[in-house]
Amino acid sequence: MAGLKALWSCRPRKQTLSREPELVSIAGLNIKWLKSPRRIRSLALKVDKQGQIVVMTPAATRLREVERFIIPRQAWISRQIAQHQQLETQKQQAKGQSLWFMGEQLTVDKLIGAKNLIEPGPGLIKVITRQPQDKNQLDRRLTRWLREQAGAVLPSRLEKLSQKTGLTGSGLQIKSYTARWGSCRHDGLIQLNWKLIKTPPEVIDYVIVHELCHLSHFNHSPAFWEHVIRYCPEFKTHRKWLKENGRLLISA
Repeated sequence: MAGLKALWSCRPRKQTLSREPELVSIAGLNIKWLKSPRRIRSLALKVDKQGQIVVMTPAATRLREVERFIIPRQAWISRQIAQHQQLETQKQQAKGQSLWFMGEQLTVDKLIGAKNLIEPGPGLIKVITRQPQDKNQLDRRLTRWLREQAGAVLPSRLEKLSQKTGLTGSGLQIKSYTARWGSCRHDGLIQLNWKLIKTPPEVIDYVIVHELCHLSHFNHSPAFWEHVIRYCPEFKTHRKWLKENGRLLISA
């Protein structure tokens, strides 16, 4: 499936129940330690949306096991924190000033007019309102507009690419994800993230082809990628674009 994921894991020993998170300091890092009451068998490490380092473990895990897990991964943690800080900076810079649409970052031009209207153009998107709107109202309106565009563009592209590949799913669902661009269920239902409308048309097509190819290969085997490259020869370029830009677009 096309998505985003950053997670380390390894297997410790047994577990018991524990509920409250614990704050610990390891190698100069402040870490939130969550002992899971569920029957998990591995340690997992992530940097959450607030930039907090979080380690999740079975309840019986001891501090020295957590230390052995964290210390070799300090470089990975530093990279994740740097990426989080860069993402937050980019989001603040773009806040209320621009909008991504079909791979272009458009400057938002707020105008007062006779009727409510949104008009995209080269490098600019005009938002015309009868009355002044605050930032929250403007953000909600632009999000509704983007969802409407996704509702028109994504089904059309799916239909055309289904015809091109000869692969047809059982239906389409447009959803809101924060960590993936699309998925293909075992029953053939294709699910696409409405935020794809922010990406270039060729990237939209790559994600759709990716999910359609799962109808033939429900894995990421060499045979799957051979299928993808048959219908999307430049898929590595589009995947690279998503890797470089996707975190900003999918989190906004």
